[in-house]
Amino acid sequence: MAASTLPDFKKPPVVEVAISVYFKPLIGMKTVRFGEFWLANRKEYPKFEDSVPLIENVNDISQLGDLAQISSLKRVFLITEDDRYLMQIQQNAFVHNWRKVRDSDEYPHFEKACDKFRVQFATFNQFVIGNNNGTLSATRYEVTYVNHLFEDAVPYVGLLDKWVSIVCLQPKNKRSLLPEPRTVNSDIWFDLPRDSGSLRVSMKEVTRAVDKRNVLQIEMTATGKANPDLSNLDEWLNVAHEWIVKGFTEITTDEAHKKWERTA
Repeated sequence: MAASTLPDFKKPPVVEVAISVYFKPLIGMKTVRFGEFWLANRKEYPKFEDSVPLIENVNDISQLGDLAQISSLKRVFLITEDDRYLMQIQQNAFVHNWRKVRDSDEYPHFEKACDKFRVQFATFNQFVIGNNNGTLSATRYEVTYVNHLFEDAVPYVGLLDKWVSIVCLQPKNKRSLLPEPRTVNSDIWFDLPRDSGSLRVSMKEVTRAVDKRNVLQIEMTATGKANPDLSNLDEWLNVAHEWIVKGFTEITTDEAHKKWERTA
């Protein structure tokens, strides 16, 4: 679906977009290979960090062998000078993020974030092939949007009532004992069309590290099965993008859309 047919906002509350591909562990991708990949990309991604590996599903016993193989290696972050873009790589995953660093940062829209992902993922795939690190066999795709909603003097639960239409809190006059809730966390799941995966809507109160502000975080995550040869990647990304953008618009109120200056 063309971006022009999707809802659009001048001031969207999105603070991060992550596009991910998971694949069977590349056993040849040893620690030194991560360093070599960074050296090849350090001009554009000069900063780096280590983190714990992403685990797809620790309850799936079929993954135990894979987990044992990757447990000795960390996830590596390669970060641009301005901190807005980063690659995350590990033996069984590649992730590319855009993230909002300052309040003045403008969301580049999905098309630009996706173009950056495609370029860097192609670079990573070429590195894997060129250095005999194995063959990339995809297993899963994922797109995540993180949105932060806040308003001065409005508590978290008040934001749910004011800006979110999918959650309806019990009116006060139906309770004789319980006061207004202090916080509410929720996970809501939807099936994507044509058995192409699922969409998870997660809502919770978080404290932002940058300014210690309490915000309502709405995380929209689309997950789907990948063809091993990535042949369904483009089609799936279009579906994921459409469902995240339209879905977020459907679960939020007209008042919120006015605040974010909806244009389409």
